[in-house]
Amino acid sequence: MEMMHPPSWSYSSLDEIGFHVLDMDSGSANFGSSSSFFSPPILRIVNPSSLCTTEETESSSPSMPSREASIDVSSLEKPLVFPREDMELDYELSIPHLLNACGEAMESQNTHLVEVILRRLKEKACPRGSAAQRLVYYLIQSLDEDFDYLMQEARKNYEAAFRAFYQIFPYGRFAHFVANSSILEAVPEDAEIIRIVDFDMGEGVQWPPLIAALGNQHRGVRQIQIVSVKIEDFNSMPSFQNFEKTKERLCEHASSSGVQLEVGEVDMEGLVSEMNKMENCGRREMLAFNCMAGLPHMGRHRSSRHVEEFLKIAQESIGLRNWNGFRNNGVITFGDGQTMSDYRGFGSFFEAQLGRATALLESMEGQISSHLKEARIAMECLFVAPYVSSLACFENPEERDWRGMLPPKVGLNAWRMSRDTVAEAKELVREGDSLYWIGTEGESENQVVLCFLGTPLVRVSSWS
Repeated sequence: MEMMHPPSWSYSSLDEIGFHVLDMDSGSANFGSSSSFFSPPILRIVNPSSLCTTEETESSSPSMPSREASIDVSSLEKPLVFPREDMELDYELSIPHLLNACGEAMESQNTHLVEVILRRLKEKACPRGSAAQRLVYYLIQSLDEDFDYLMQEARKNYEAAFRAFYQIFPYGRFAHFVANSSILEAVPEDAEIIRIVDFDMGEGVQWPPLIAALGNQHRGVRQIQIVSVKIEDFNSMPSFQNFEKTKERLCEHASSSGVQLEVGEVDMEGLVSEMNKMENCGRREMLAFNCMAGLPHMGRHRSSRHVEEFLKIAQESIGLRNWNGFRNNGVITFGDGQTMSDYRGFGSFFEAQLGRATALLESMEGQISSHLKEARIAMECLFVAPYVSSLACFENPEERDWRGMLPPKVGLNAWRMSRDTVAEAKELVREGDSLYWIGTEGESENQVVLCFLGTPLVRVSSWS
């Protein structure tokens, strides 16, 4: 089977994003054109160095060196100050120890101790520092009045930042490509109608490549239906497009691919009703459930309980079709950006997720040149900070327990990822030429994992 190429619709390359970075110390710099699908707003952001204390600025780098090879011009305007040996040791060791202590205090629900530790960590936080210092900065953002201003400035450029983040970094493109490939491989040759239920459609960037591939490879497909589940349970960054605009763009793309597309939206209760109506659907109809949760580009958090509820509905719907004799006419794809595992408790879960966030920050730092540091910080504020800061919140203990577990066991057959899918995923992340690598895990190797150095960042699994 001819495999689907990685997503290429509605995203532009880095030099087409049209970022115009305003650095209040060193003046402005810009690059690229503004000829992309959207008209990106100018990226204007306050110089983050003004948000660091003297101690933080002094210690931000020789102790924990950055991957940036070039020198920040603004630093030449100030005398160089080197940290003392004891200061370097302090920043090497104290941040990890304080973070571990914070996780243990959160696990024991010792609110006072958590507040004391966060105040101590705040002294070491800096948005222009090392990955550890930036991690701490985003973790304690709720205690930092200056952060709100930095976030507000970044939000003014959400559309351009989203497009740049999705195109530059492989997290979302990897997850969408692997999930789409699994859906495409599960489509029966005689299928005429493809029904897709999407847990969090957002900007809709996952579906154009699949629509185009279905139009090219499955000429018998007459209609594609996409149902987006509407859940108002997150209070972080919303989609930069509303549902109607996303729907319009998807339908226009489907029309150009020669495919009839219907896009709808339901809440969780409405989804149950829709699935009950589909019990007697025909043999030439294929049903796919897609759930993406906690991926970095999403910039928002969905309740773990809603994820579990969605996957339960998906399992029951696919299982019922199988019981009625429609074997292999359904598939579930699950992209997990929190890379859950079997942790001993919330403390170990907290520590592991901070390690993942640190890896994200390091990978972003390695792919953005130093003269675009302000653009990188803006993207970190929008797409990394919401997840990191959510870890500092005291959640319902039951919610915590679920987040520390493996994804719910899906009582269906594991859908083995094909060698072609794994090979193309490796090509997408430039394995061998970058610090990213791809692995396979799970029952019958039904999981593909994106890792940065030794840290898993995204897992995508599938069942049928």
